[in-house]
Amino acid sequence: MKYKYTHLISVIILTAIALKSVPLLLLVLAAWIALALGAVALAYKYNWAMLFRKKKNGVIPASVRWVFTPYLVGVTLYNIYIKSKDSVPVIQKIEPNLYLGARMRAGELENLHSVKIQSVLDLTAEFDGLGDYAQEHDIDYLNIPVLDHGLPKLHQLVQACRWIDKNVKRKRSVLVHCALGRGRSVLVVAAYLLATKKAGDVEEALDEIRTIRATARLNKRQHSALNKWKEELQQSTIKKEQAWLIANPVSGTEQWPRYKQDIIARLENHFDLHVVETSKQLGADYWAKQALKAKVGLVIISGGDGTVGEAASVLANTDTVMGVLPLGTANALSHAIIGWQTKIIPVESACETIESGEPRRIDTALCNKKRMLLAMGIGIEAKMITEASAERKSKLGQLAYIDGFFRALKHGNEYKLDVKFDDEPVKRIVTKSLVVANAAPVTTLLAQGNGSPNYSDGFLDVTWLPKGGEVADEVMSLGALALSGLYERPFNGHVFHKRAKKISISSPGAIHYVLDGEPKCDQQITLELESKSLRIFVPVTEGNEGNEANSETEYRDNKAQAIEPLTPLNKQEQTDSVLER
Repeated sequence: MKYKYTHLISVIILTAIALKSVPLLLLVLAAWIALALGAVALAYKYNWAMLFRKKKNGVIPASVRWVFTPYLVGVTLYNIYIKSKDSVPVIQKIEPNLYLGARMRAGELENLHSVKIQSVLDLTAEFDGLGDYAQEHDIDYLNIPVLDHGLPKLHQLVQACRWIDKNVKRKRSVLVHCALGRGRSVLVVAAYLLATKKAGDVEEALDEIRTIRATARLNKRQHSALNKWKEELQQSTIKKEQAWLIANPVSGTEQWPRYKQDIIARLENHFDLHVVETSKQLGADYWAKQALKAKVGLVIISGGDGTVGEAASVLANTDTVMGVLPLGTANALSHAIIGWQTKIIPVESACETIESGEPRRIDTALCNKKRMLLAMGIGIEAKMITEASAERKSKLGQLAYIDGFFRALKHGNEYKLDVKFDDEPVKRIVTKSLVVANAAPVTTLLAQGNGSPNYSDGFLDVTWLPKGGEVADEVMSLGALALSGLYERPFNGHVFHKRAKKISISSPGAIHYVLDGEPKCDQQITLELESKSLRIFVPVTEGNEGNEANSETEYRDNKAQAIEPLTPLNKQEQTDSVLER
């Protein structure tokens, strides 16, 4: 923790210098250094080693290097100085085919040949890896980024142990290194000795390493974590769980071919992976059925919401766990379950959720006997999806939905709907937009009547806009929905919200609606919740436990409530705007 505060103090001092420095050059330089150290301080706070975005070959991208030059120059100079004072060799043999060492600069790479290293596990986040050198010299290279003096996550530790074991069993000489060969690499080698039961406890593993490498030492956090994880390491060892990866090669902007090799290489470190691709003849539902026949415990779906929905229709109400790789256009389910990071680093965040998340049962629903994971929308939502045609999505990507939304807002029609919530009397609702949601990210604005819908609370969330109104009223309603989604609670606005387990909707004419992104048309719509019907990997966060469902008492309380707007309306307004018998 002290390193985080060191960076933070440096930021404060440099900011003060920047504010007092008159020359513009000094001001820019001090601000640059403060920005770089501030970002690193945040990375330490949240243990986010992906900050430097090292590529598969270990090279830090040029743009990242420029941003963090002040920090990277500092750690490089420090590394060179400490290594010049080091009393141990750069590389040392710990076990047959297993070596531990420090990172090597270009002039030191001959050390790899002197001991015939064939596989390199790089645990640094802040230094370049082998780059093209690995490919040129047939070296198997893997980077698992860990911050200096920091901790890998348990799934990273298991991944490292499995990777080392695989190479050792193939009689390949493996080097595990960090910056100086004192902390991170020592932690991983000790974990490997525990996982393979070559050491009975943490002290035995560390003693074996320290006997050879005198400078090896763990800080208190690393030592404590290794003790804590000893049992998991010994139980999780080296055998991998079988998993199927079902990929739609044409989802979104055909992202699967671009990411395919990286995804497979990463997941193979954790799973005994079988990869299949969908086609026009054999869809995700077909391959999901084959996975169930093979009694596979984990099925990973790569594609958009449509591909995920096809597979979920088969995997629902089974014990098989589903993982999702968001390689479509909207990827709303991943956004709802994993969070905003799927919009920035979709592959990394999804893979990490599959590797280190926890399987959790979530709700789904049946809409006219079709499986619904996300939402059913009438009016603006349906019009938006129709406007965002395949051609527009190909040209504009996710912007096609924003363009479609504003077109729908301008040209949308009102629907007269007869709606029945559970066993309540039928009510007439006149609206431009009605959305029934099981799960929806904050970007699905029209589903945010009570904040983002909770996909495991045992209810469907129904949100609708009032009848008619001026443009200003519609803008106010949308503003209220946006605030509700951002702050996870209702805000004043002309918006209506209700929760129920079964909803029936009918209309004198045809109802054009959208179901999980797919346009549909019926005269009657029936939605029924299926509580905890799908097992799916979600990130482990505080508060996950105990939020699986609400009690029957809460359900009865909810049913007893009248349909109430989130803004106080007088009696006449309620009668005119919403409920028409």
